[in-house]
Amino acid sequence: LGRGPWPRPWRLGLEVDATPHDVGERQCQPFRWQLIAKQNIERALFSPGAKTSFSQQVSDVGSDAYMVVGCFDPEDPKLKCDGRYRLKLVYDSQRLTPIVLEWTQESWLTDSTIANFAGIYPEDVGPSSVHPQLRFQGLCKSCSTYAVLSGSGSHESDPWSCVGNLMRLNGGIPAWNKQICSAVELYIAVHDGQSLAHSPAASLRHGLQMPAIFTDHMVLQSDCDIPVWGAASPGSRVTVSLGAHMHVETVADAGGSWKARLPAQRANSEPTELHVEAGDCIYFRDVLIGEVWLCAGQSNMEWTVKQSKLGAELTATGVDARVRHIKIPHAASGQPAVDFRGSGWQTASARSVGAWSAVGTVMAQRLCKALDMPVGIINCSRGDTQIQAWCPPGALSFEVRHASPLRNDTKPGPSSLYHGMICPIVPFAIKGVVWYQGESNTKQWEIYQNLLPRFIKSLSAEWKQEKLPWRVVQLPGFSPESDLPVQSGWAQMREAQCLGTREADTAGLVCTIDLGDARNIHPMKKTELGQRLAVWVLATLHGHDLEYSGPVYRRAERHQGFWRLHFLHCAGLKTRDGAEARGFAISGADGCFRWAEAQLDGETIVVSHPQIESLTAVCYAWQSNPVRANIVNTAGLPALPFRTDGQVGLRNAARLPAPGVQD
Repeated sequence: LGRGPWPRPWRLGLEVDATPHDVGERQCQPFRWQLIAKQNIERALFSPGAKTSFSQQVSDVGSDAYMVVGCFDPEDPKLKCDGRYRLKLVYDSQRLTPIVLEWTQESWLTDSTIANFAGIYPEDVGPSSVHPQLRFQGLCKSCSTYAVLSGSGSHESDPWSCVGNLMRLNGGIPAWNKQICSAVELYIAVHDGQSLAHSPAASLRHGLQMPAIFTDHMVLQSDCDIPVWGAASPGSRVTVSLGAHMHVETVADAGGSWKARLPAQRANSEPTELHVEAGDCIYFRDVLIGEVWLCAGQSNMEWTVKQSKLGAELTATGVDARVRHIKIPHAASGQPAVDFRGSGWQTASARSVGAWSAVGTVMAQRLCKALDMPVGIINCSRGDTQIQAWCPPGALSFEVRHASPLRNDTKPGPSSLYHGMICPIVPFAIKGVVWYQGESNTKQWEIYQNLLPRFIKSLSAEWKQEKLPWRVVQLPGFSPESDLPVQSGWAQMREAQCLGTREADTAGLVCTIDLGDARNIHPMKKTELGQRLAVWVLATLHGHDLEYSGPVYRRAERHQGFWRLHFLHCAGLKTRDGAEARGFAISGADGCFRWAEAQLDGETIVVSHPQIESLTAVCYAWQSNPVRANIVNTAGLPALPFRTDGQVGLRNAARLPAPGVQD
């Protein structure tokens, strides 16, 4: 492996938030090493009952897939040497001599404080191309975490990494991994003659436990009761405290479960603490009160700031320190998961923001500044997923629940993401939901139209909020430009989203037909979308005088040879580019659609065709990529696609001439 052999034992002095040479020079009073976490990699990966990946064990808190750190107070003076934590990781194996890493750092172990960690092996083995947070996942106070050694390929020169929340990279090679690392132990230096009160894992697996949605830096929802829940010894009394003056008590039931509700709090940008005590005590620091939004869906919601090339823009303007983000790890499950294992809530920094949801971050930044309050984003998204995977079982029909998967279809099955990613965060208080999904359902638009309102109502019921606000992102334009006046697929999917949100009653729609990319299903215009979502929140939920929707078709005045179309949200009706109105198609008695002539007349639009005397239907932007559509209002928001009858797409037009051209 690599360029060994290494000395016995191989040791690396490592400083996380100071210069490396300080480790050896720093003088400290006498101390001893105390084990605080241990993981049996061999048993977790290679025992007869082991799963094929750690992600399949995510719902089993007691499994060997987790390295569990005991419930320690990071402020305990016994843990610090000259004001710093001194830590040691030991990697043991069947083949190699033990590998020992020692370092000190000012902050407790979290994903942000170990971001400069150089990897568990020398650089010639741990490639610099692998992000540090994938080589070693931060160990969070009072939380479990993965610490899994993984390999790929079949030759010793192939890359390796110690990954946090990933399964064995590319399948790995079990025999090889087994020889390289069979156990991982984490130690902390404590003052000589003293010991810590809790043994590793005991307080988490048999005593007080808190879900992973509760961590330092979290945002709690303002102006509503705040649910707090977890597990403790059966019958034990649990005290939940927010700040110095808010305390509630409850008792764990016979199964150890408990739940408390803190009274509603006003938004507050001053950090406070959440304490949970049941014999053990768990502290959550730097807690803010503000708005919390669940941002869910597939890849376009998951698309990061870095992927969207917004890093420089957001770094230049600066993301407000009151904006926080948590990413729910990908997890598909056949049964409701109790918890997840992630890196926790993050504060905004030049390093952390790049991995955040681009849409969610832009929206949160605008809300934070406009409302002058903290905003938290729960990023619950996974690419290439269908709505069926996110729906609770009760929202699915028998046919959908038991449908056979398509050949070679590797998408998560019905309700699997609801079980694995949604269930662990319910009932964490939220303000509302932003839903950006549908690309994987464009061939099932009829099913989608029925599922979307049931999905919205079912999840709102899970949070016990029948009026929970939802905003659905309508699919943008995609695919090459077409001369056909009407198309199916994406156009009908947009209608399914429109009708589904209308039926759900508490949901609205944001139009993005002008933000698409013909060649890229992941359009880069995430800033514009995030701003539109924020404006909707400000206008509809906070009373700000802002136009939040593009023109919406209302009705048609039918005249011989032309129709006059009326709209809502039509103040300052105009074209985006100053050219003539485009994107309209009309049909006559033959039912075939032709490109129409359209003229703006105040807040109405008159459509006609010189060869059609009696119009039967009108549609607008009814294409997969409706680049011709150019109608906007005074706010510059695009008109939503619409049709006036139920036949568009069922009788698709052939390639027909534009108005004024002979058939």
